[in-house]
Amino acid sequence: MIEKVSGLNSLKKLRVLSLGRNYIKSFAGMECLADTLEELWISYNLIEKLKGVNVLRNLRVLYMSNNLVKEWSEFNKLQSRSKRTDETSENIWLPSTMETRDPRVGALPTSWDNGGGSGQRKRGSGLPELSVAG
Repeated sequence: MIEKVSGLNSLKKLRVLSLGRNYIKSFAGMECLADTLEELWISYNLIEKLKGVNVLRNLRVLYMSNNLVKEWSEFNKLQSRSKRTDETSENIWLPSTMETRDPRVGALPTSWDNGGGSGQRKRGSGLPELSVAG
């Protein structure tokens, strides 16, 4: 299991990174992918704060359900990323246990990510995911 992201410096053209089902607590170590990373799949980890996600300027897809984020305000950090255009469709999947305050949020079917249906869910509520399109 991965606890800390490191050793990505040589992957300068990496566009998609999948780190689900680990023990990652932060976005530290991904700074070197700031200009290229487009998709980050980091569900089922131990992330509480979104500190550092704002450096990922090209990020279009962030899938981070079943983490430990408790405050809706943490997701405001996604708005501070410096490269955003109206042409870019952004998809953020969040656990539905968060209080929905944004009218752009809509629930996806519960079958979207059910942990394989074999009792593999280790963290999270098992409730449907939310999608935010920017």
